[in-house]
Amino acid sequence: MSFYFLRPRGRAAQAVLGALVAALAVLPVPAQASTIIYRTDAELIALSERVVHARVLRQRTERPEEGGTIYTVTTLAVLEDLTGRNGDIVDVWELGGAYGDEIMYVGGAVRYRVGEEVLVCLERGRRGLRSVAMGFSRFTVQRTGLGLPDAQLIRGMQDTLIVGAPAQLPRERSLAEFRTLAEQVRGRRAIRNESAEL
Repeated sequence: MSFYFLRPRGRAAQAVLGALVAALAVLPVPAQASTIIYRTDAELIALSERVVHARVLRQRTERPEEGGTIYTVTTLAVLEDLTGRNGDIVDVWELGGAYGDEIMYVGGAVRYRVGEEVLVCLERGRRGLRSVAMGFSRFTVQRTGLGLPDAQLIRGMQDTLIVGAPAQLPRERSLAEFRTLAEQVRGRRAIRNESAEL
């Protein structure tokens, strides 16, 4: 995993840094990438404390220790927990973000947008829950728009290099297929949270 701190001084430097970060986000070849070990979806589920289908509510940045690591904390409303756990809200602590006049850049960082629907495999980290395999274990839930009840999962793989992957990655699963796989791996049925739906 690649990460580093940037500390701009003055408004002009901050504007230049902002433009640089924006440019890095649209480069076709990642300036810095994170490397992860390939895992099947079943392995990701088995490694997870929770697998949640959720909607992104809000984000904040935290720096628990002065001069230490910066985290982006994303609050998710858990629409359903595919590992059969109770709880309709979770905070996900991912490395990186902007705090005060500093930016901690992490290549391949997991990104969330407020309002989007996601599915993410979570493990216990130092500060709280985090993605098991960065963007490889975080999916956008894309509704088909064809009047079907199911949705397609799209893996978040920007700036990510995968080691040990087969020559042809398996096709992405639908939400229903991932739910069924989670039930087979964990031996528990998913729990829906009506309060989170509201």
